[in-house]
Amino acid sequence: MTFADLYSTDMDTELSSEDATELFTTARRKRYVNEGQRVFNEQTSCFVKRQAIAITDGTQEYDLETVGVITATDYLWPAKVSASLKQYDGSGSDPTDYRYTEGPELPYKAEEELNQTRPNWRSASPGVPECWYLRVDGGSTYVGLYPPPDVPSGETWTLLWPYVAQPADMSADGDEPFTVSSNVRTTLRPYHRALLHYAAAQLEKLRKDYQAVERHMQAFGAYVIKFTADQAPPRGSAIRMAVDYRRALRTPRPVDPYRY
Repeated sequence: MTFADLYSTDMDTELSSEDATELFTTARRKRYVNEGQRVFNEQTSCFVKRQAIAITDGTQEYDLETVGVITATDYLWPAKVSASLKQYDGSGSDPTDYRYTEGPELPYKAEEELNQTRPNWRSASPGVPECWYLRVDGGSTYVGLYPPPDVPSGETWTLLWPYVAQPADMSADGDEPFTVSSNVRTTLRPYHRALLHYAAAQLEKLRKDYQAVERHMQAFGAYVIKFTADQAPPRGSAIRMAVDYRRALRTPRPVDPYRY
């Protein structure tokens, strides 16, 4: 669905009204559709980006609120995907020239866990990071590496940081939700109507039709639940025992005439 579909033609159907100049003005329609995009993302964390943070030798923490660390201004919070430390030895472009420390080799550790299990960890000598952590201090949110990175001479290290991003507001009629630099997130198209229902709910408040407000918010919530369910990893087949002991207990054994 395009921006025009969401705030105009499809919205007319949901509101049973073509009014775009008095109560349901075009400006209000556009505002609430964009707000619906933001709220859907906040409730589902569906819009994830990755930022490459340049690692400086011996520097343990990097402020995620600082321009230059997270170069975009759309940072919301860390994604559920773990960070990766990319290590380039500077010798060429062959894949073997790159190493990645990630997964079980670079797990997340809570700051308090490090306090309890690694006394004096903040003054550790530089080395290859064993984990990453987050630290909030006033208006700053830091991502840190423990121990501090010891970057060998000639190498370049980069922290690949996945984060939930704030999608840009739509403005042109042909814009689609969750688009970055003309790159449309097509896998989110099945959930575009969630934005429509959210916007319709906010507009229905203007004419005090609170039953319609509740109906549209329930529809919006259903899309949130559907997205969450759709993103769950596929489940494997049911586990079966090689021998069905329950059936064996229920089934009488044949009498062996030569047993006695």
